[in-house]
Amino acid sequence: QPRALIRWAFEAELHDISEEIFEIGNKYVVAAVTGIREKGNATLDQVRTEIELEVKKNKKAALISEEFNTSLASVQNIDELADEMGLAVMDANNVNFASVSVPSAGIEPNVIATASVLAPDQLSPPVQGNNGVYVIVVVNVIDPEETELASQKSRMASLRESQANYEAYQALQDAANIQDNRGKFF
Repeated sequence: QPRALIRWAFEAELHDISEEIFEIGNKYVVAAVTGIREKGNATLDQVRTEIELEVKKNKKAALISEEFNTSLASVQNIDELADEMGLAVMDANNVNFASVSVPSAGIEPNVIATASVLAPDQLSPPVQGNNGVYVIVVVNVIDPEETELASQKSRMASLRESQANYEAYQALQDAANIQDNRGKFF
C-alpha cells in the first residue's frame, strides 16, 4: 500500500532515506526525500527541469510536423507517407469522441478530437500528441446507435452531478479554511 510510504514522506526530513522497504504492487521501494516543497506556487528553480522538457518536446514536435508537412505535399495516401518517411502505419479501431485513449498510442486527446471530425479517406495535418506527432486518416465512420447516445447522456449527467457535488464541497472546505490531513494517517 502506498499509504505507508506517503505517511513516511510527510514525517521525514530532507535527505532522509527510509529504513523500511515499501511494497507497492509487485515492486519494492526504498524512498529518499530529495526536496521539500512548501504549500503554494513552486519557484522557477523547482520547476525548471519540467519546463525545459516540455519546451524541448514542443520544439521537437514542431520539427517533426515540418517534416510531415513537406512529405504530405507529395503523397496521396497514408501508406505513401509512411514509405517516404520510413515509418509504419498503425491501426486504431473504434476511436470516437468519447474514447479516453488510442490503441497503441496511449492517452492522446488531440488525436481523438482530430479523428472525430476528420472526413473519411482524408489525410490529417500533423497532430501533436502527448507521445508523438501523428498523421491520421479515418477509414470508416459508424454512426452511433440511439441507445448508446442515451446511455452516454445519462453517464455524462451523473458525472456532472458528482462533479458539482465535489466542487460544492471544495468551496465549503476552502471557505471554512479546513486542512485535509487524512493522507498522513490513512
